[in-house]
Amino acid sequence: MTTYNYKNIEGKLASEISNEMELFNDMPLDSLIAFQHFIKETMQQLNKITIPIAIFYGEKDEDLYAHSAEAIYQRVHSTKKIKRGFENSKHLMTLGREQDEIIKKIMDFL
Repeated sequence: MTTYNYKNIEGKLASEISNEMELFNDMPLDSLIAFQHFIKETMQQLNKITIPIAIFYGEKDEDLYAHSAEAIYQRVHSTKKIKRGFENSKHLMTLGREQDEIIKKIMDFL
C-alpha cells in the first residue's frame, strides 16, 4: 500500500497528503529506501525475540503506530510481553505530558 493510499484511507484530502509528503522531497531517496528496508527486515525478525518486551505507543499519534504496536506484540515470541497505549501522548512520548508516567513504566519494566 502506498503512503498516498494509506493516508487516503485515513480520510485525508489530496491537498493534506501532498502537504505532509512535501517534507520528504528534500530527503535523499537512498536514506528513505534504507530506512524502509530496515523496518521490513526488523518486522521479519520479530519472531526471534523471546526475552521480555514492553511496547508503548501514544494514542494521540497516527493510527499506524497503534497498528504497528499490535503487529509487534503479536509477532514476538516473548512469554512476558506488555503493550500499552498512553491516552494523552503523541509520537515523542517521553517528551510529552505523560512523560513522568511513561518513564516510570519503563523503569518498572527494566
